[in-house]
Amino acid sequence: MKTQWKVLLGLLGTAALVTIITVPAVLLSQGNDADTRRTYTLSDYLKSTIRTRNYNLRWISDHEYLYRQENNILLFNADHGNSSTFLENSTFDQFGYSINDYSVSPDRRFVLLEYNYMKKWRHSYTASYDIYDLNKRQLITEERIPNDTQLISWSPEGHKLVSICLEQ
Repeated sequence: MKTQWKVLLGLLGTAALVTIITVPAVLLSQGNDADTRRTYTLSDYLKSTIRTRNYNLRWISDHEYLYRQENNILLFNADHGNSSTFLENSTFDQFGYSINDYSVSPDRRFVLLEYNYMKKWRHSYTASYDIYDLNKRQLITEERIPNDTQLISWSPEGHKLVSICLEQ
C-alpha cells in the first residue's frame, strides 16, 4: 500500500511540475506575432552590421548642451525645451579645412576648433587647433597653436588654454 501512495504522489508531483512549466511558456509565447523587430544574430556580431547610434552632446551648463546636426552646432535648453543655432555650418566653410571636433570656452566667448586629426597609438593622437572668437566672428591668428598638439583643454573658468605639444 505504501508503494502505491509513493507512485501516486510521484505522478502527481510530475504532473504539477509539467503544468508549472508549460502553462507560463504557452501564455508567454502567445502574442509574439506582433513583434516584427529584427533579431540580433551571431552573423550581425561577426560582420559588425548593427551599430549603436551615437548622440554626441556636450553639457555647457546645468540646463544647456551643445550638439551637432548637419554640421551646425546647436544649443539646446533643457529647461525650455528649445534649440537655437550656436554656430552655423557656413562658419566652418570659411576655414578651408574640415573640423573634426570643437570645444567651447566656459565663458562662451571662444570656440576651439580641431582639424588635421592624426591617430598615433591606441588612444593618443595629434591635431591642429584654431581659436574662433564668437563676438568678432573671426579666427584669432595672432597667437597660433602649434601643429601636432597632443592635448589641449580650457581652464574651468574664463578662456585660458593648457596644451601639450609633441616634441620630435
